[in-house]
Amino acid sequence: MKRRLFLKLSLTVSGALQLGMPVYAAPMKSVESANKGYSYFHPYLEITPQNQVICFLSNMEMGQSVIALYSSLVASALNYPIEKITFELPQKGPGQLNPEHQLEPTGGSRSTIKAWANMRPALLDLAMRFRVAASQTLSVDIQQCLLKDGYVAAGSERIAISELAPRIDLNKPLSITSDSSPDLPLSFPQTNHHWKEVVTGKRQYGIDYTEGAEIVVVARPHALGAKLKSYDASKAKAVAGVNAVFEVPTGIAVAASNVWSALQGRDKLDIKWGTSDTKGLSDSAILDTLSERIKAGEGATIAEQGAPLKSNDNLRSVSVEYRLPFLAHAPMEPLTCTIERSDSFCEIWSASQKPTKVIHFAQAALGLPASKIRFNNVYAGGSFGRRLSIDYIVEALMVSYVRPGKIQLFWDKEDTITQWQYRPPAVIKMTALLDSNNQLIEWRHETASPGKLSYQLPIDARASTLSRMKALAKELVNDVRATDYSPWVQESPVVGDAAMQGCKPNYLSSIANYQVVHHPVDLQMLVGFWRSVGNGLNNYAIECFMQTISDETKIDPIALRLKYIENPVLQNVLTKLRDISGWQQRAAGEYQGIACFSGYGTHCATVATIRKDVGSCSVSEFHCVVDCGVQINPDNVRAQIEGSLLMGLSAALYEKISLQDGRPQNRNYDRYQILRSNNTPKLTISVIDSKRSPGGIGEPIVPTVAPAIANAISMIKATAPTELPLMADLETC
Repeated sequence: MKRRLFLKLSLTVSGALQLGMPVYAAPMKSVESANKGYSYFHPYLEITPQNQVICFLSNMEMGQSVIALYSSLVASALNYPIEKITFELPQKGPGQLNPEHQLEPTGGSRSTIKAWANMRPALLDLAMRFRVAASQTLSVDIQQCLLKDGYVAAGSERIAISELAPRIDLNKPLSITSDSSPDLPLSFPQTNHHWKEVVTGKRQYGIDYTEGAEIVVVARPHALGAKLKSYDASKAKAVAGVNAVFEVPTGIAVAASNVWSALQGRDKLDIKWGTSDTKGLSDSAILDTLSERIKAGEGATIAEQGAPLKSNDNLRSVSVEYRLPFLAHAPMEPLTCTIERSDSFCEIWSASQKPTKVIHFAQAALGLPASKIRFNNVYAGGSFGRRLSIDYIVEALMVSYVRPGKIQLFWDKEDTITQWQYRPPAVIKMTALLDSNNQLIEWRHETASPGKLSYQLPIDARASTLSRMKALAKELVNDVRATDYSPWVQESPVVGDAAMQGCKPNYLSSIANYQVVHHPVDLQMLVGFWRSVGNGLNNYAIECFMQTISDETKIDPIALRLKYIENPVLQNVLTKLRDISGWQQRAAGEYQGIACFSGYGTHCATVATIRKDVGSCSVSEFHCVVDCGVQINPDNVRAQIEGSLLMGLSAALYEKISLQDGRPQNRNYDRYQILRSNNTPKLTISVIDSKRSPGGIGEPIVPTVAPAIANAISMIKATAPTELPLMADLETC
């Protein structure tokens, strides 16, 4: 970790400027690569002897364009041709290209935030060191030394940065005169060249790492807690291509030479499962339980101001309860993990948002030291929070422990959707007191939901040879539940519990009395992170409730929000949205709803327009205004907004995991409906030009979509919708 510590340098009395940005306290040293013979001197990148810049990804690339982000920052800081920058995927273990490089978790829409705060200053520091080194080498004034195309030029002379790199000591404080540093631009070189390998099919994803590997699928219990009683593998073993059938702690594994044979073999297994503790449990029963928990009034107050008041002749009460279902991530890409293991070494190919956890559990599963484990964090086609759980990798480690050699664990679509890690359900009760002047006097927000995210694995350890795996699975539960996720929470200062993110909105700064209460319920089910996490739950209730307050007070929904929001950035966003959306000036048969959100360093608001035709209603258009600070990659910002609007629309209208006897009923896309292209509305997006430090963009728009649609529906129907999904409400408008 020494290479990743920063030193803060300050102005000296003499007037010389010691660079006012983080600088790596890293000793200058040359490390011979086991792979390519390159030399390293910087945690983020390497300059090869051929003057090639190689950038090391700290975060996994899962479609959010970390490569484009890093490309722009490197090209801008070093004035290096962006199309010539190459990349190495995150990796850890023996033979990794840069032994000093550290992996980071990917999540919380923090890739851009962290790169701006850490990577950009380090690169700017490096650029200045190149200029200083060139000035000393060429015996010229530093102001004559300019970086361009991999060289530092001074008049007619120039020197390659690969020649300067060995002369740079990152431990030595950098002292330069105050006028030697050029103005730092807030526009960045752009490129899409890295997408060519995607559209041509050349990029390798987790599913592609199959060379020399057996394909393994696992038959698991259909309900949580069901124990294996017995199984007959004779028909499965008779399937052409099936090599073996064996027990693992999560079920019965089938190993075959190809995916089709493995799946066919699994279908032929005759398995008898025991009963489950979840018999009779349904999704509606769970929501009823959560509602009863609120009525019991035993929650923990996690934020409050002023003393609770009671309604009287001068104060009237408004109260609404909202019910939100389990949601699956349902990415198109199957979850896979490829492992090659011997008694002395293990190499893993998979995509994970928590790579250090992979190394940790590989050590526990295989009994190998970290120095004998190599993890390659490969490209992922999508995640949406699903890959924050490493259950599929842990299961692959279990398989590898039982069956050495090279295997690829393959989860088909039904595995991916039915093996939980869902966004947790929630019941949220909102209550407000209004005075005779329609002023909000008190605000009470109560959320009943799981507390800490309860990752676990269903375990059957009938075979004594699996005792190590049982211990590993138990460790997984304890380790993840003990993890503090609060550093990932942006602008949600109330509590670290994921389900309570976003429960303290901007409005509270203008309300004299408020209480935020959490009613935690241990569902003993596998729930996890879903895009925008608790913000998506709480903001739905908050923004729908603001519409209810608007109806009660007869104050325009945007005017109401502007009345209570003191944040000038969000005020500007709402004002801009009112202007571009044609608010309350739409054609006959069009109805609009609005919702806003602040989080992840970003402020945004969305207007949903519903068009009512004869016999049908549909979401016809979204207007979305976003202030995410400086845009390093404007095209990617817009793409993320578009994707967020459509994913939010899909979840709002269609998505819900239904349970019967604790068993998910939505096994594939035929029953877990997602948005189709023919139902995609028009998207009108405006991103405000801002000089604020960049915020995240992958998640903050999602929490605005469902409440905006619900609020538009409430403009048509006499009663506002309180339960997701909204398709039934839309169809009966």
